[in-house]
Amino acid sequence: SVNSTTFQVTNGGTPLAGSFWFNSTNTRVNFVPNAPLPANTNLVMTINGVLDVVDNPVTASSSFTTGPGPDFTAPSVVWSSIPNSGTIPTNSVITVQFSESMDASTFSSSNFYISDSLLSTRVTAALTWSMDQTTAYLQPAAYLAAGRTYYLYVNSGTDIAGNQVNGYSPTFSAEFSSATTAPTVIAFNPMLKA
Repeated sequence: SVNSTTFQVTNGGTPLAGSFWFNSTNTRVNFVPNAPLPANTNLVMTINGVLDVVDNPVTASSSFTTGPGPDFTAPSVVWSSIPNSGTIPTNSVITVQFSESMDASTFSSSNFYISDSLLSTRVTAALTWSMDQTTAYLQPAAYLAAGRTYYLYVNSGTDIAGNQVNGYSPTFSAEFSSATTAPTVIAFNPMLKA
């Protein structure tokens, strides 16, 4: 049900020509324009008439503004919840923040994973993303082995413009216990009036 009538990206009401690409589970669709998007232009994406596998309709719309020109800058990791050569609790979810929105479909367990240094195997983990696709969350299926050294590998995925991420591979160790203390709020902004 996804076609140029039910899924449109429009410029001033005129649909842009392009094609569609689906992931292996048909839960994600990418619109690939036939020509570069116009610079500094407000575009509208509309989904109307797309059906799920049991014919329930899906509707959505959003607008966005394109940048001043093409993006040729490689994205990078700007922050991670694991310190290089540091330690984390055995039940940690690893958070990785990128310098810009990433194309989540270009990441998988083959280029975004945790490696167990002792067993030389990849740790089974689920990869999820923030809504704006600037932050990834890697949750191991089981607790990490206490006292063991691990490596986090992030490489060869791309941003939404197709620029490949700069590789990132910190080393870390799992602590000898899991995190059991609930977090507390120590500050917030803006400050409340007394």
